[in-house]
Amino acid sequence: MLKALNDKLSEHIKRKINTFHASKLISDLKTFLEGFRVFWLEICFQMQSIKDIFHFLERTVLIKEKDPNNSSFWLRTLTQLRNGIKEDVKTRLIEGVLFEIQNDRNRLGNGENRELIGKLVHIMLALEFYRGKNLF
Repeated sequence: MLKALNDKLSEHIKRKINTFHASKLISDLKTFLEGFRVFWLEICFQMQSIKDIFHFLERTVLIKEKDPNNSSFWLRTLTQLRNGIKEDVKTRLIEGVLFEIQNDRNRLGNGENRELIGKLVHIMLALEFYRGKNLF
């Protein structure tokens, strides 16, 4: 049952990522950033539902996994998202957040983007976009 559930979870994550890639890369920057935030919220909501339904399975079987990235449905999802999100999306997201921060600092933004910026930085940290990269 765990194998079948994991396969379905992988298919679902791949389908969500492909849908996001196809629809959002062509949009303007603000729409892209907001779309990525909505994408993340949908994944979080769906994973919470899966976790609620299969809580017993997660606590009795997954917790015994030797690989820490497979010890919960949430960690499995994060791993699949990290591996599935393409570099062009990561690059556009990072550049978009930096652009929004620059606009906010130059007072071109009226502060309304700070919440979006904060949420996107949180997402990038959760997905470890910066792991192993020398940004400076």
